[in-house]
Amino acid sequence: MPITETHKLQLVRTFHATPQDVYAAWTTPAAVKQFFVPREGMTIPVADMDVRVGGSYRIVMKSPDGVSHIAVGVFKEVVPGQRLVYTWSRPEGEGCDGSGAPIQDTLITIEFRAKGSGTEMTFTHDLFPDTKSRDAHQNGWSSILDRLATFKG
Repeated sequence: MPITETHKLQLVRTFHATPQDVYAAWTTPAAVKQFFVPREGMTIPVADMDVRVGGSYRIVMKSPDGVSHIAVGVFKEVVPGQRLVYTWSRPEGEGCDGSGAPIQDTLITIEFRAKGSGTEMTFTHDLFPDTKSRDAHQNGWSSILDRLATFKG
């Protein structure tokens, strides 16, 4: 099946910080633990990251009821202050789309561009299996980007 726009989620945001600072927020475990919250009341107790091409990450998101949601992946491209590309998988099977099926082998690309005294960031999550899964991720990623906008590293 060919990949189409229905398999892609793209969000563009402008931040009042340099591209290097916004990039650092995405790649520093202590920062990720503070802003990477897809829903109100969740916490990030684990953010293990080896930010290099071929390096991996593991993020544990814990809901208020104590359920852990795990995301893992591998960094495919790392250009500090400019571009970050990594796989995104949810192997535990809780399935963000409500199906209970694992979310495997999707791809996240984040591009950072200087815009005035700030940064325009384009966030793309691609290779969803269907529109239901893509749409289920939109609220979570929007929440994370909203928190990033107010993050004080």
